[in-house]
Amino acid sequence: MKKILRRFEIQQLFLMIILAYGLPQLGDWLGWYGVTPIVWIFFILNGGYALYFGWQIRKHGLSPLWLVVQPLIFALLTTLLLNLVSNQYGYYFSLFYLILSLFTFLRDTRDDPDENFVSVENGFHDLGN
Repeated sequence: MKKILRRFEIQQLFLMIILAYGLPQLGDWLGWYGVTPIVWIFFILNGGYALYFGWQIRKHGLSPLWLVVQPLIFALLTTLLLNLVSNQYGYYFSLFYLILSLFTFLRDTRDDPDENFVSVENGFHDLGN
């Protein structure tokens, strides 16, 4: 039986939950208010992870549907369920993370494993003869 989620995917999901829940909680415990948590937690740390995650999706050959997982977890966990971030910030940051991960996912494709495949538009002529 094939595993539903690979170890890499489980690690990324765990890391997303830590970033969506743990970092805003840490900011509350440290007494960060105003612009500080927005800049450090949401722009730099979560934004950097969104760039990394988009690159890892391409590198590991995962489905592009994984691009919406981080913004979805952030919007659901941080904004809707726990109200750690206001609704306006939560949804805009989710969109921001989606765009950042798309940047690294759609970047230069020279290292793409599918780049060197043979085109089959005219079919294979030497097979089975």
